[in-house]
Amino acid sequence: LAAGNVPLLAIAGRYDPGAGTGTAQVDSTLVFSKKLQPLQISELARGLVANVDGTVVSHADLALDSNGVTGTASVRLAAVSLATAALGPVTGIDGTLIFDDLPRLHTPPHQQLTIASINPGVLVEAGVAKFGVVDTTTIAIESIRWPFTGGTLALQPVVLRAGEPRRVLRLAVDGLDAGQFLQRFDLKNLNATGSFDGVLPLVFEGNTGRIEGGLLTARTGGGTIQYVGNVGQDSMGAAARLAFDALRRLRYRSLTLALDGDLEGELVTAINFAGTNEQPVQIGGNLPIRSSGLPFKFAVTVRAPFRSLLGTVASFSDARAILRSAKTQPDPAPLPMPKP
Repeated sequence: LAAGNVPLLAIAGRYDPGAGTGTAQVDSTLVFSKKLQPLQISELARGLVANVDGTVVSHADLALDSNGVTGTASVRLAAVSLATAALGPVTGIDGTLIFDDLPRLHTPPHQQLTIASINPGVLVEAGVAKFGVVDTTTIAIESIRWPFTGGTLALQPVVLRAGEPRRVLRLAVDGLDAGQFLQRFDLKNLNATGSFDGVLPLVFEGNTGRIEGGLLTARTGGGTIQYVGNVGQDSMGAAARLAFDALRRLRYRSLTLALDGDLEGELVTAINFAGTNEQPVQIGGNLPIRSSGLPFKFAVTVRAPFRSLLGTVASFSDARAILRSAKTQPDPAPLPMPKP
């Protein structure tokens, strides 16, 4: 590389001018940093990756005949980190790629790399990617899977092409554990049980991304929700006090989370759940009684900047502002006779 006098590769080969045939072996060790980026080597990198850091070791075997150049190659990536337009920041990429048609930059399917972390809006770690390189501008992702709070996140199959103005990636959620999810973000004063499945469609246009029509649904059997914070009930109305009393321990039979919004801006989360209180609540006026097993429905809408919501969720210790806006109502079915 003329700028900086960086060695790019070493070539050893043979060429027969009479026959117009030859062979070559190419070896390269590239240490990417602020001083060396793929774009300095080839315009093919433009729009695909940036801010690359780490080591890439390559070996290629080439042949030349009357039909042109053919060749194969292996490329070893060691602790490579980079930024991508489609998937956000990616760190700790390790593995070896095998190219069966190097001039076209084509690989067989089922190439595999491990990924320390990736952040398309939600940080996930210890991923395994399976994919194939189709040509100089196209990658066919077969799957990328990560363990996540007791379950898995999986990027569904998608073809990524350089220069596409709009990309839609679908994250499948399988068996997310509610308790582990709350522990991951250190959410104070709230406990929950249950498992969730669903899909989070991520739409990227230009440099912006958003969740569009995301939905998580509790598995059959439901679980429990328990809010144990101080709610200051003296300043609340009767309906709000009843809601908080029910949430001291509520067994839900159904729960959905619908997510929509900008990954860099406001995310709207609609939480709907229905169930019965396991901890007695006080009902009645002049002759109050305490009862459990009463049906409740909650509909809560949370609007917050997505990244700051995840980044500051550890400081969330007072749910009054959210639950005061909840639509809390008894189930229209007749209430059972309460027991004293």
